[in-house]
Amino acid sequence: MVTRTAYADELSLRRRGRARHRERQGASAADMNALCFTDQQLALLRELAAPLRPKQRGRFLDLVSKYLAGCEVGDATVHMAGLRAQQELRREEPWLQA
Repeated sequence: MVTRTAYADELSLRRRGRARHRERQGASAADMNALCFTDQQLALLRELAAPLRPKQRGRFLDLVSKYLAGCEVGDATVHMAGLRAQQELRREEPWLQA
């Protein structure tokens, strides 16, 4: 049986390990990979990803972040990036196969 203190110590160790990992990578690399979306933007991206196969959704998010690089993130740009990513994945692997 795991005691509460042992569990808390394990969580603390994990957090410290993650912090050290982020320090090794550098704060700038972590900041550059972060995208902040509003709830509405997240809902839109979920809608656009819904018809995709689960294995395509990671690539979908990668493409969205690629298309948003260097842009001001707003509702319209997120929508266009999501549509563009969805279209690209559809061309690569069509949803309906005969």
